[in-house]
Parts: sequence; structure tokens; C-alpha cells
Amino acid sequence: MPGAWRVIERDRAGCGSGGSAGRRDSGGQPGDDRQPGSEQRVHRAAWCRDPARPEDGDRLDELLGEFSRPVNENGEMLDGHDKEHPQVMVGPASGSWANLTDLPPWVPWSMIATEDGAFYKHRGLRPGLLLRAVRLDLDYGRFVYGGSTITQQLVKNIFLTRAKNLSRKFEELLIVWQMERTVPKDRILELYMNMIEFGPKTYGVQRAAQLYFGKDAKALSPLETAFLAANKPCPRCGFARFDKKKWDSWWQERMVGIMNKMRDEGIITHEQYLAEAPYIPHFLGWPSSIAAPAPGADSPAPGGDEE
Repeated sequence: MPGAWRVIERDRAGCGSGGSAGRRDSGGQPGDDRQPGSEQRVHRAAWCRDPARPEDGDRLDELLGEFSRPVNENGEMLDGHDKEHPQVMVGPASGSWANLTDLPPWVPWSMIATEDGAFYKHRGLRPGLLLRAVRLDLDYGRFVYGGSTITQQLVKNIFLTRAKNLSRKFEELLIVWQMERTVPKDRILELYMNMIEFGPKTYGVQRAAQLYFGKDAKALSPLETAFLAANKPCPRCGFARFDKKKWDSWWQERMVGIMNKMRDEGIITHEQYLAEAPYIPHFLGWPSSIAAPAPGADSPAPGGDEE
């Protein structure tokens, strides 16, 4: 498939020494000494070569075109739903992709507003978020907040494992620096929305729209989009709520908060805001009418607006 690539098993001995680590998995492309049609065992998505080297910029250039790659969950390729789809694939050529230009404005807005409000103003890093992350992690005595921008999260999803250590963080920062010089902001946002997790084996806003609401991403309502945006910090938490068919006060308050912000910033009209009341999404397979829970009746779920 033109433009398709994979990052193969990490071999630090081969990094920077002409080894096979980091070569693309499509016969006949540059940096590939295998015969066309041969296969390689994929284990771990990782950027093995130095991102600052000019030849590594070519790998980021591929993000501008058509590609498809398997989802990596901390060193293991994620199995698909059936034999016809043995792996969960992401990318423009994966068959599950939503173009940024086809989406209603509240979809990209909500992803930015709840994650990285200064996305179009920074160059991939926000010192304020990093300091907040350090502060929270020290207060809790464990890792509770990553302080990552949208670009950083995209880099982690595409190139790195979920390991939390200094060397991986340094590796991430190098790639972020190069990505922001190579890939336009709109494309970074488009890739991010199509490659992040929204639930078990549910990567990308198109799959999420189909799972939770039985529709394409381009048909998402403001309230449905608010749920997906609120779901990002803990996708399995949101899916568990969906699977149990039980709404609670934390989600109710979160929906109202995002909808208020959406209206106040002019993303939707006041009439659109009122039309979504009582701000409980119409989930696929749920009863048509659900009573709003009493405020504060449930424990809070992970999440919160980006600051």
C-alpha cells in the first residue's frame, strides 16, 4: 500500500549505526533492504534513529500523505475485531478516517479546548503545562498528569511506547521539535483526532462516532462531541459508563460545562445550546429517555479542562 509504514522492533544497538531498526515496512522503499512482499515482525512502535538528522525528516513527511499502520498498545500490536481485520489500523489509508475539512467546527474545537487551548499558538511545547504536571505529580507522589500538548500526544501515539521515564521523554521532545517544523498544524490536529483512543479497540473519532452513536464523525452533534472530548483522559472510563447504560452527575456536569464554553465562544448558537438540553447524549442502544442525575450524587471521573 503506497505510503504505508511500520516501525519495527526497537534495537538500540542498530540506532544510528545503519541497523534495521526503524525501517519502513513496504518493499522497495528507501532504507529497506528486504525483498518486496517480505514481512517483518512488528513488536514496538519507537523512533530509534535521531529525529534531528535530515534523513529522519523524511519519515515525518510521510505523515502528510496516505499511510496505514497498526495500533501499538505498549509493545503489542492491538488485535482487530475479526479475522478480516486482524489488527486495528490507523491512518488515512486505514479505511477509518475523518478529514478535518469534513467535520463540523465543534469537533476540532472541543478536542483543542479540552486538551490544549493554545495549540495554534505554541510550537509543540507549553512550559506552563509541564510545570503543572510536575506540581501535580509531586503533590500526589505518583504520575497523575502528563502536561502534554496535542503534538506531544500524537508523537507518543505514533512513535513511542507508554513507558514513563526520562529517556523516553527526551526522545519525545526531539520528535515534537521536528514534527512542528515539518507537519502543518491542521494536519497535526487531524492526525491526533484520528489516532487517539476513545475506548477499547476504538482509535480515532470516526470509530468513536460509530461505536457510541452509530453515525459518521461528520454527523456528530455538539453534545455528542462534548462526550468524546470529555472521554479522552480516560477512554475506558467513558466506555464503562456507556456499556453500563448508566449516566451520572460527573458526566452530566461535564457535558454542561463543555456546552457552556462552546456557546460562549461562539462555536454554536444559543438555539443550538438549548436544543441539546437536558445534555444527556443519545447513545447507541440506550433508552430514548434518561433522567438527569442529582448533582454530586456520584464520584468524579478522571478529566478536566486543559489550563
